[in-house]
Amino acid sequence: MDLDAAMAERVKKGKVSVPPSPVVALRLVQLLADEHSGAGALVQALEQDQALAAIVLRLANSAAYLRSGQVVSLKAAVVTLGHQALRELSVAKELHERTLVTGPLVALRRRAWRESLSSARIASWVAPFFGCPAEDAFVAGLLHDIGRVPAIGVLEQLLREHPAADTRSEEGWWAMVEVHHLAFGALLARSWGLPTLIAGAIAQHHDLAVSSPLLETLRVADEVVRLLDGEPALAAHHLGEIAALSTEQGEALAEQLPLLPGTFDAFREPALREPANVIDYELKLPDALDPELQVTLTCEGLVAEADVLSVSLALFGVRRALRVGQLVKVRAGEARFHARVTASDGEASELAPWALDSRQAEEWRRFIARKPVALAS
Repeated sequence: MDLDAAMAERVKKGKVSVPPSPVVALRLVQLLADEHSGAGALVQALEQDQALAAIVLRLANSAAYLRSGQVVSLKAAVVTLGHQALRELSVAKELHERTLVTGPLVALRRRAWRESLSSARIASWVAPFFGCPAEDAFVAGLLHDIGRVPAIGVLEQLLREHPAADTRSEEGWWAMVEVHHLAFGALLARSWGLPTLIAGAIAQHHDLAVSSPLLETLRVADEVVRLLDGEPALAAHHLGEIAALSTEQGEALAEQLPLLPGTFDAFREPALREPANVIDYELKLPDALDPELQVTLTCEGLVAEADVLSVSLALFGVRRALRVGQLVKVRAGEARFHARVTASDGEASELAPWALDSRQAEEWRRFIARKPVALAS
């Protein structure tokens, strides 16, 4: 069976299960657009969505926002974050829920989520360079590749109906999703009645013949996301590879990128029942690298031990099955940072340090300098 042709046929005929419109998010966006909306009305809307309320509280207590005492009430969180951040979070939360759906291509869903939220946050930082409103850039960054979500859903459905139709690697499936995500995105934009500005970003972000401040912002953000997946830490000279950024802009952006993992922490889910359901781990490496290395994975009281198989600047391996696409919080000696799970074979997993700042990168370098020769990868 030709899966590419089947996907094109389904989107052409509209035979796609479109997710429901994000009701609470749209209500919040309406309230936030009304300059007369007070904190009380916003709190009332948040109280209708406990998951979003939890995300708001977590972000308000993150290092990027916390200035003095802990924020414990929704009203205080609303004041702390401000209207723009609430608007961003309300839309982001709706997209995040789509990644929690289980299926044979769950790794692709998590990759889509990581890239979308990364693009959104980076776009909001880059937007002033191009004279684009940061709030528009965030929402457009989050949604410009939204077609990946229904495309993955249709592909999973086709694989269930025709399990022997194709056998590709994860990169192969991802390439197929990329081919079709513009058509699926246009379908979703029409179904949800998205504003013209966002619908245009969905349709045109790959069309280099069309230019606007928003589109240029999105293209730079996507390029930075690509670079992030290739380097543990991005310095200004890495960002200098992006022609659209000046030296000064690259330096300014490099200072902000280490804040990116904190945005993801606001969406970290607790363990539910057993390790198989854990969405995010905290991973602790030992202070001293002994011949028999151990790594401890903990989340909401769940603990599992695994051997460390390899350690290098860019990658490290553990004898533990993790979910490809997860972001993992890592403690290694003095270093505290995030890593993404890049591969897993059912017994062992490979992880790559992700979005490290200069201090974290130096601490990681000092940590791995103590590794035995046998662990060199």
